[in-house]
Amino acid sequence: MAVIRLVSAADSQGGALRAGGARLPDEAFVVRCGLPPFRGRPLFTACDDHPDGVYGFSVQSAAALTVEQLASACRNKTVGATTVARIREMGFDVVPTSGQWWHATVVVPKGWSQAEAEGLSLLFEPISNPAARR
Repeated sequence: MAVIRLVSAADSQGGALRAGGARLPDEAFVVRCGLPPFRGRPLFTACDDHPDGVYGFSVQSAAALTVEQLASACRNKTVGATTVARIREMGFDVVPTSGQWWHATVVVPKGWSQAEAEGLSLLFEPISNPAARR
């Protein structure tokens, strides 16, 4: 039986949503630059403390944008895509954070395991990036 840990921005070392940051809807897409399962920079090691007060890894996400629009922020020929709902079903959260384009952070606990990271990476489906930045 899997143990699900609910992690929100407030749970991640006392962080809070950035000023004016609205909660992302479940149906919002989430794009991570690179080829899933991100073996070049695994999610387990890609995490850090964001200046907005949360701990996690960077993604692109915004309400009402398509995967293609979000992927245009990436230089990679392939990106990983999922939804906010799928990440929340695993007990994590996605919050808008300061950064370029439609920057957001997948919030994870500082003590998360490599197995949890690998499971989360499997949520991201690889897609060709039709609008890769040069």
